[in-house]
Amino acid sequence: MPKSSYASFNEEKYHSAFATVLREELLKTPEDVKELAEFLQISPQAVNQFKQGQSFPKIENLIKIAQHFNCSLDYLIGLSDVRSPEADLQAVCDYTGLSEESISKLHKEAQITKKRRKTRTLSMDEDWVRSIDMMITKQPKLFEMISDYLYNTYDRFILPTGENNKSYPVVILKHYEDNGYSNSKLVIPEEVQELDLLRIEKYLREFRQAVQKGEIERPQPV
Repeated sequence: MPKSSYASFNEEKYHSAFATVLREELLKTPEDVKELAEFLQISPQAVNQFKQGQSFPKIENLIKIAQHFNCSLDYLIGLSDVRSPEADLQAVCDYTGLSEESISKLHKEAQITKKRRKTRTLSMDEDWVRSIDMMITKQPKLFEMISDYLYNTYDRFILPTGENNKSYPVVILKHYEDNGYSNSKLVIPEEVQELDLLRIEKYLREFRQAVQKGEIERPQPV
């Protein structure tokens, strides 16, 4: 085999889904190589071969590795982006297209809402999960407008880590450049973003007027 082909083959194995995920998991705890080796009852050298993509574990060890990191087998071998081993959470993520973090956040807020309802400490402003649900089911046009605005405006969010972090999330906005591109991503002119906001404002104003005139039934609290 030519030398270039051999190097390319090693690189491909190194960047395989399983080897990449395993390296990411092992980076979280420096001692995990030794711990994983003991858990699998193999040598640390064998684990390092898994990391480099030089070998692939037997199915029984693959299952044990997923158990060790408390992740799904599909996530471990690159068939899913959902890390959680919980089948229900995987199904929701696959069905909605939302990330595991988003679903977990919605679930957490929904549980808080239920507790507040039982103690009657819930205000309308706090129940944002219910508001999202009503907007999707009762006002799909508004939901579509807001989705367009978010897509045209926000590139990504960098959220603070840790529950006690008091810093604000960093918002990276899409912006306009002369060539129309930035980092190989199409960017949106600010005029389009402003137009999206005007459409949302106009729709909400018309909706409010229709409710006041009795043309649309006023939403009732749950």
